[in-house]
Amino acid sequence: MIATGNIISFIFRICIIIIGYAVYRIYKNNEKNVNRQIAAAGEDLENVRRAVQSALPPDAQDAQIAYAHWEDMQHSYDYAEDVNHVRRNTRTTHTTTYYRYAVAFKGKTLWVFPLKIDKDTHNIQIGAPLVLTPNRLGKVSAAVKEKNGMIQRVETTLVDKQGGVIARICVDAENLNSSKYLPMNILQANECIAFKRFIIPLARKVEAENPGIDRLIGKRAVGVRGIVSVGFSIGGLVLDIFVPLSGVGVCLVGLMFAIDGKSRGNPGNKALITSGVCLAMSVAHSSFFFFRLFS
Repeated sequence: MIATGNIISFIFRICIIIIGYAVYRIYKNNEKNVNRQIAAAGEDLENVRRAVQSALPPDAQDAQIAYAHWEDMQHSYDYAEDVNHVRRNTRTTHTTTYYRYAVAFKGKTLWVFPLKIDKDTHNIQIGAPLVLTPNRLGKVSAAVKEKNGMIQRVETTLVDKQGGVIARICVDAENLNSSKYLPMNILQANECIAFKRFIIPLARKVEAENPGIDRLIGKRAVGVRGIVSVGFSIGGLVLDIFVPLSGVGVCLVGLMFAIDGKSRGNPGNKALITSGVCLAMSVAHSSFFFFRLFS
């Protein structure tokens, strides 16, 4: 039977966890409310506007301005092998790169300004803008997020006429100080609506003027798969020289990327041949190594 003391101790711990979580939620909600009050005063948004207007040409002083950002999240994995040559993930690393922008838009022109923001003073340093018009754009993708009929976010990807990504930006109606990387307190519901009304027609115009861009983007993606497959395959072969059998799996991954790229229309067979040769050489090397080891 479970001792009464153990039951009481367990219940006590659960109560402590619940109380701690409740206190944390109250603190976070209070912090959000304080930040909303600061945002409602409009100081951070006004600082962004002043910085952008000082860098806009004279004929664009009446352009609409909004604060924007983008978080680029990357994941990497470290592997180790046990005595049976089984690869196991020993560590997963998550890296997030934060980008802060201001956007100005008028007519069919979009200015994207990189921002450097002091996390303590919120002072803004503005960089040279990207000036984007339909003749520079190959594709504009815009995703709008709404809640209860109100626009919360407009997420945009800007692609050049060669299929390369120029920039990704998010314009949020609410931006609250959540970390040293996102220090601004800005409420911009009207600016978010205005940006949607600007970017959707721009996206349609660019799409109409570049009917073959999706195919070009697909080819670029396929080309990247070919490069990745060759990288995996050559890396696997080199790894197998030092740790027999371990590189076979890596080469196999490279071959799978090459096959996938070929199925998606990758012209030529260089990646496929390279991956196949590396896999064959890796298997041959490992086989020879273990044959000598056990003979």
